[in-house]
Amino acid sequence: MDTSRRPSIALLLVVTAATLVVGLLGTAVAGPAMTKGKVKKIATKVVKKQASSLSVANAQTLAGRPASAYEERAIVYAVEVPGSVDDDEDFRLDIQPGTYAFTYSARLLSGDGPTSCVLRRRRGEETLFVGRDQTTGPDPALSASGVMEVASGDVVVLKCSSGAPFHTFSAEPIQIVATPLAAVATGLATYTH
Repeated sequence: MDTSRRPSIALLLVVTAATLVVGLLGTAVAGPAMTKGKVKKIATKVVKKQASSLSVANAQTLAGRPASAYEERAIVYAVEVPGSVDDDEDFRLDIQPGTYAFTYSARLLSGDGPTSCVLRRRRGEETLFVGRDQTTGPDPALSASGVMEVASGDVVVLKCSSGAPFHTFSAEPIQIVATPLAAVATGLATYTH
């Protein structure tokens, strides 16, 4: 048997025993675990210490806006056209000032020829057009979207025109959805050829 290995094994046993003794003593020295009451007491002390820098003065208005301003509440307008209407109609929206993402869908039955719908905002003599769709053919279906700022006194309409009088089914009215936007950033798109 090789005697050069014995001191290594003996040393290993001594180190293992010492580690075990230190581990057992360490647990005894650490004391009992933290109780729920002690944790609450420490947490309360920390909160009280930090409380002087905390404020609820702005809890009802976030960045100067009420909390409700951050809720997305879409407004859905349904326009049923039961009988044939003229080939050029404005459907006026009753809407509060704000910035909105608008979408619409319209199927104009009996409409024929060149047909189009466009969301339009009139502000005095100025007119802004967003979300235009156009097609040709019988019973056209149109849809589009756009973003528009609405100020007090503005008139917002969906204008639909067709080469013939049109109507809708009651189960498929013209639908316009206005979703308020809390903030809008604009960007610049460039044409590259």
